[in-house]
Amino acid sequence: GQYSTAVGATSNVCQECPSNSNAAEASDEEVDCTCNAGSSGPDGGNSCTQCAAGKYKMSMGDAACTNCSAGQYSTAIGSTSNEVCQTCPAKSNSPESSVKEIDCVCEAGNSGPDGGGCVACAAGQYKMHTGSSECQKCVEGTYSASLAAISATVCLACRDNSISAAGSSAASLCLCNAGYTQTVGSACTACKVGSYKVALGPEACTDCGAGATTLRTASTMIATCVCDNGYTGAEAASCAACAAGSFKSSPGSAPCTKCRAFSNSRAGADAATLCDCNAGYTDTEGTCTACAAGTFANTQTKLCDTCPTLSTSTVASAACTCEGDLSKTSSGKCVNGNTPVVVNVVALVEMSRAEFDAARGDFLEGLALAAGVSTAKVSIVSVVEVAVRRT
Repeated sequence: GQYSTAVGATSNVCQECPSNSNAAEASDEEVDCTCNAGSSGPDGGNSCTQCAAGKYKMSMGDAACTNCSAGQYSTAIGSTSNEVCQTCPAKSNSPESSVKEIDCVCEAGNSGPDGGGCVACAAGQYKMHTGSSECQKCVEGTYSASLAAISATVCLACRDNSISAAGSSAASLCLCNAGYTQTVGSACTACKVGSYKVALGPEACTDCGAGATTLRTASTMIATCVCDNGYTGAEAASCAACAAGSFKSSPGSAPCTKCRAFSNSRAGADAATLCDCNAGYTDTEGTCTACAAGTFANTQTKLCDTCPTLSTSTVASAACTCEGDLSKTSSGKCVNGNTPVVVNVVALVEMSRAEFDAARGDFLEGLALAAGVSTAKVSIVSVVEVAVRRT
């Protein structure tokens, strides 16, 4: 720890090395004084300085002090061993040459106070940077099952038409939106026209009720229900079918519209085209026009047809009546209803008298039809049985 530059000295001329340095015995110049372990500086100088906290130096000489590694810290000054470097608490880290425990900060994916107590970010959260900041939640509409996540890329989007709260940790927390219901396979399907759903979740859609509908799919409130085509009312709960003779072709609370003149419709008609012209009228370019005299139209024909022979009609008739004192047969033909008609018929038929008598009714009906009269007005005066030789 001493040196002397004197030659032929007769007394103790040895000088002390500068502080924090040492020299071997019989050292003859100041440069022989080198910095001790735990101190650093140039040889022979008066500037050997103790290693600062967070550093150490295990040997003598002018080498620099060595830093404690990242993830370690040391509060000791002038340390001569790396054993003074203490490891940071779990889930935390520090830069090289850290001098106190508080320099240990939570790693990405973990949160807590500097110097200790770091906890992994829970599922549904992440933390991208080191430090004491809190973990961030996955945004609304996403979820993550990963622990200690370091990036938002772990946050996965919910299935279509569903949503989750911020920080959700599982796909099961993605609930079907209002206006959507959960179907087989967990898919969220829009409520059909005529139904709605107010809340989040897997519940079924609610029908608007009889005579009511919605204007679109995926409706979210009862207020979207309005009276359907063919129904009217101030609100969905009071929809009533349009009365016969009227129609309504659009949804809403508007009143039903009366059918065009001389036409009618069934109750609940939802289009003007369901207003059919009354019997005795025909549709002429959208207007119900009365059938002329001598013609008729009923609900089956819808067209003005000419009355049959021996019959006539007035304007706007649904049927024709027989002229004068003629009467109508079951087949609809007009015949003389007052004067008996006697028909003398000689027919050659190949049958016995007994066979003819059995078929007499069929003969009468055929004769009446040919004469245009009823069977009551036809009589067979005589029947002549003729023998015919078969060849």
